[in-house]
Amino acid sequence: MSETAAISKEVQVLEDIRKYFEFLFERGYVIYSKQIFSVEFDAWEVVLKNQDFFIKFEEEKGGLDLSFGSPSKGFMRIRALIYYLSKERKFIGLGSGCISFLRNHMETEAKLLQQYIDKFEASFGGEFPSTIEEAKLAEDRYYRKITG
Repeated sequence: MSETAAISKEVQVLEDIRKYFEFLFERGYVIYSKQIFSVEFDAWEVVLKNQDFFIKFEEEKGGLDLSFGSPSKGFMRIRALIYYLSKERKFIGLGSGCISFLRNHMETEAKLLQQYIDKFEASFGGEFPSTIEEAKLAEDRYYRKITG
């Protein structure tokens, strides 16, 4: 991977995050870390942080995953977290915009995160999860539902 290509990709990724996730920066989130793993495979990771919480953006080959978490409580992908917090009643599948060639995945993920960010922060700031094992089991059930 050329250094120029990696720098160019990093600039593009950060511009997109600032554009679509402006509401996070307004809430006090800052770029905590960033890494381009492969320009060829469009593989990168950016982590935003505010005082108490982290949001991790991971992309590989056009598939964007966002996770929400804290150092003490770990990370959970936002779709699985929505499923968990809704007591497994609200299921948002991957077809909702994860694949970049179907629609703008950054915009879709930003809308979803903006809709739920208050609930995520309140949950992680309080008693979430009652046990880590409980949350991981719900996350496993979410992914089993996707894979059939």
